[in-house]
Amino acid sequence: MGFSSAVLSRSAAQRGRWFFLALVLLMFAAVIAVHGARFFLVGFYRPPDFRSEIIHIHVAIVASWMLVLLTQVVLARVRNVALHRRLGLASLALAVLMLIFGILATADMLHREPQSLHGSIVPFMQIVDFALFAGLAYWRRADREAHKRLIALAMVDPIFGVVAPLTHRYMQGIEQWANLSWVILLLMIGYDLWARRRIHPVTLWGSLWLVLVQDLRVFVGGTSAWVAMAEWMRSWGV
Repeated sequence: MGFSSAVLSRSAAQRGRWFFLALVLLMFAAVIAVHGARFFLVGFYRPPDFRSEIIHIHVAIVASWMLVLLTQVVLARVRNVALHRRLGLASLALAVLMLIFGILATADMLHREPQSLHGSIVPFMQIVDFALFAGLAYWRRADREAHKRLIALAMVDPIFGVVAPLTHRYMQGIEQWANLSWVILLLMIGYDLWARRRIHPVTLWGSLWLVLVQDLRVFVGGTSAWVAMAEWMRSWGV
């Protein structure tokens, strides 16, 4: 009985490594479908359609994070745990930079597009959600199952910014809350039900939070408190 449980556990772990590798590759495919492979080369040159240095740096950091994420998933797949952990600690600094420049990119948008006071809540909350889940992933790094789900959830809201053009193109008649990045949540829920016969708590509560935030940020973006904060960010002049 014990031997059978161990075999099943190893089999589930192997399926999990393949699933999360496929999930990251799906994220890469979404980015390339919208922006092309050049997205991952912006650290070496500045595309002419990038209107500010802040945006250039921000996109370069996001691209670097995604490349590190792919590397981490591959390292987990080949069971190079030591290098995976060392790179994970180093990538913590990259996550902090992603938060800082994500906020600066929102301020830059407000400076260039004064009419975006209400809409600026969207990119702001995307980077806040990333920081929330990335921080939780670091905190829960000893729990492999929770850690990898939190890392995947950290990318769900930022990926919305990438797939937004596809959302508007193919989902014009659907409610405002619908977006293609939710495919990631549905895949994670489906995987849990298939591999575990139940939804992992991280998947469940993380998905509920992201669904709630999708509607909540529309409300918050219309409040005087957010407008005051957005005006303050615009005053940075970045």
